[in-house]
Amino acid sequence: MENNSGWIKLYRQFTNWRWYDSPIVKNLFIHCLLKANCKSKTWQNRIIPCGTFITSYSKLAQELGYTVQQI
Repeated sequence: MENNSGWIKLYRQFTNWRWYDSPIVKNLFIHCLLKANCKSKTWQNRIIPCGTFITSYSKLAQELGYTVQQI
């Protein structure tokens, strides 16, 4: 498990988002919110800023149980 800890906020108006009714997009969005670094980190001598993370379409598909095309 990664060392990210803490809370994220989801506003109730999130339910009004145009993609809210698409389970794949909604799951992907929430997954990215939860995976994003809460502190800047170094990866392969590069600084990965807070709020970002390194991934790929295939990695996201594997983590979420979707196909790369769905991602």
